[in-house]
Amino acid sequence: MNIQIYEAMKKLICLSIFAYLLATSVAFAKSANALVFLVDSTACDSLQTTFTGGNSQKGNMFDVSNIYSNGGITVRGFDVNLTGTCGFDIFYRPGSYVNFENSSVGWIQVAHYDTLHAHAAGTATPVLLTNPVTIPASTTYAFYLTTNNSTTANVKYTVGTSAGSPLATDGKIFILEGCGIKYPFSGTPYTPRDFNGRLLYCYTPVGIDELASSKITTTVAPNPFQSDAMVSIQGYTPHNSTLIITDILGNRVNELKNINTPQVSIDKGKLSNGMYYYQLLNGSQLLSTGKIIIE
Repeated sequence: MNIQIYEAMKKLICLSIFAYLLATSVAFAKSANALVFLVDSTACDSLQTTFTGGNSQKGNMFDVSNIYSNGGITVRGFDVNLTGTCGFDIFYRPGSYVNFENSSVGWIQVAHYDTLHAHAAGTATPVLLTNPVTIPASTTYAFYLTTNNSTTANVKYTVGTSAGSPLATDGKIFILEGCGIKYPFSGTPYTPRDFNGRLLYCYTPVGIDELASSKITTTVAPNPFQSDAMVSIQGYTPHNSTLIITDILGNRVNELKNINTPQVSIDKGKLSNGMYYYQLLNGSQLLSTGKIIIE
C-alpha cells in the first residue's frame, strides 16, 4: 500500500468515526446550498505524554482512567511514536492490563492496519480506531498498541518510574505508566514503560444537556465554498461566543472570537481544500458543531 492510498484510507476512517459520533448526537438536514446541524452533544480533545523515546518494543500496554464527572470518554485513536513500515493493531480490555500481558482473554481488537507508514521517530504517526471505545465514568480500560508483522518496526516509548503511576492528565482522563511487550501477548513484560504520543478522544461537555433542549441550529452557506461562507445561528443570541475550526484530525486551524451577532463570516484564508469541522462555544459550553467543505 503506497502513501497516497494510506492517507486516503486514514481520512476515510476519520470521517467515518466523526459520522458515527454525529449520528448518535446530531440531527442534520442538507439543502442545495447549505448544511443545517442541530446541537451536538460532544466535543473532542487530546492528551499528550511525550515523544522523547529512548527505548522500544513491538508493543506497549498501558491503562487509561476516566475521571470525568460528566460521563463517558470515547477514545477515537492515538498518535504514536513509531519507526519503520509495519502492520499495526490496537486492542483494549475493560480493567487493567496487569496479569493479562501474556493472555488474549478479554482483549478486543479495535484497529488493524496491514501496512502503516510511520513518520520519523519522535513525531506523531496517527492510528485511528475503526471502532471507537467508550470508557464509562470512574472506570479504567487497558490499551495494547502493537506492530504485527515486522522484524524491524517498533513502538517507541520511555522507561518509566512505576507501572500504574499517573503519566499524564488533563483533568478528564489519566494515562498511566505501562509495559513493553512482544507481539502477540508474548515474552516477559518490560516494566515500567511510558507511552509516547497522544490519546485522541471525545466527551460530553458540562452543561450541554440544558442547551440541547433548545435545538440551536447553525447553517453554513454556501457549503461547499471556495473563498468565503456565512455561518447563521438560529435559536440562540451569541454573546462573546467563539467559533473554532479544526481539520479532520482535530487540529485547530482557525478561531473567531467575540461573536455577538447571529451571522459570522468565515473565509478560506490559507486553508487547503478539503473538509473541516467547526464548534460554536459560549465560554466552555458547546452550542453547536458542523462540517464545512472548501473546494
